[in-house]
Amino acid sequence: MNGRLIAIGAVLSLGVHVMFGWTAAIPVVIVCGYFATGRPWLAGLVIVLLSWSLLVAYNLVFALEPTLEMMRVVGGLIGNLPAYLIAVVTLLTACLLGAAAGAAGGGVRNIVQRVRR
Repeated sequence: MNGRLIAIGAVLSLGVHVMFGWTAAIPVVIVCGYFATGRPWLAGLVIVLLSWSLLVAYNLVFALEPTLEMMRVVGGLIGNLPAYLIAVVTLLTACLLGAAAGAAGGGVRNIVQRVRR
């Protein structure tokens, strides 16, 4: 994995996520997966996990009470889950989303390489 690609991808993904929503960050991760060497799914996983972790941490640092209340309410709606598990489930979702988007980018790269031959 290229550390520079991960850092650039995480910053871009975070910025696009904040400005346009989480769905707009998926193309950023697909492009990073396209340029990733080795395991594009892992690059996508790390990029999305890092950016979402920063957002969760930011919310917990700067708006602790409202964030904990939101997690408590969502946990109650899902089935009386503890509040901290909402953050864990969110980050697990980030892992799956990032791995899928990175793998998609790697798949596109493989197709393009085969077409060029």
